[in-house]
Amino acid sequence: TGSLHVFDDLASPGADCNENGICDECDVINGTSTDCNGNLVPDECDILEGIVEDCNGNGRGDECEFAYQLDDGWWEYIINPVDVLQINQFTVREGEETIHGIRVFWRGKFTLSMPVTLALYDDPNNDGNPEDAVVLRTVAATSVALGGFYTVPIEPTVVGAAGDSFFVGALSSLVRVAADGTAPTSGRSWADLGSLGTLQIDDLSGVVAITDITCGGRCQFDFMIGAVAGPPVICSCSADLNGDGDVGFADMLRIITAWGPCGAPCPEDLNGNGSVDFADILVVIGAWGSCS
Repeated sequence: TGSLHVFDDLASPGADCNENGICDECDVINGTSTDCNGNLVPDECDILEGIVEDCNGNGRGDECEFAYQLDDGWWEYIINPVDVLQINQFTVREGEETIHGIRVFWRGKFTLSMPVTLALYDDPNNDGNPEDAVVLRTVAATSVALGGFYTVPIEPTVVGAAGDSFFVGALSSLVRVAADGTAPTSGRSWADLGSLGTLQIDDLSGVVAITDITCGGRCQFDFMIGAVAGPPVICSCSADLNGDGDVGFADMLRIITAWGPCGAPCPEDLNGNGSVDFADILVVIGAWGSCS
């Protein structure tokens, strides 16, 4: 068992971009609109503004397609920066057995850009308890001070057959962790807490169900980490950054100029991992030539 310092972090009502008579924050928090990038603006508005792409026209941001997630897209609580190992449990869906990315929400305010380790775990006995989980894949990432959802690509990893249990984890130090407290919560989030540098991504022996942790009687929330069971959706011309109808050297220069961490909107971050890097260069090379 342990204790967490948890604080309310509800935003106040504001604009009504889709003119449905409901404030944008309320649309997102109540689930009447999706919020793919976690900016408290309904996706339908971000899509119209070009902030979020929707290649297949289904009204859902491309970066959210094929997502395993427990949260509703926005946080109600933040957890103080100690060593925190977050674990979420999921059940494999048919046709979505291979994971291509880990999706995590970075809480922007007061969050430093710090190293974070993300992981996928097998559940050997499929009992939904992570204490005996086995690491399948890890990937290094960096928390983003600007905040929002980011998908960190990983080598494609099969997490089981349809109906099997698996886990997604994030180990961080000195990073404020976001949590979704909108009822009903899933009861499928777990945590281990430690002093600086004491936790290991491959040791889940100390994890405790969130509902068993003391935090002023309010430990009823889901961590905002998940997985993406398909490669990030990339529009056919998203690599044409200067809009001249061709993917070429001018677009490569845009990538190099924007190099490093970036927040939304960030058109140069072609794979949506929160950073302009070599992976985006590969996207440009893959799309080289005329585009329509």
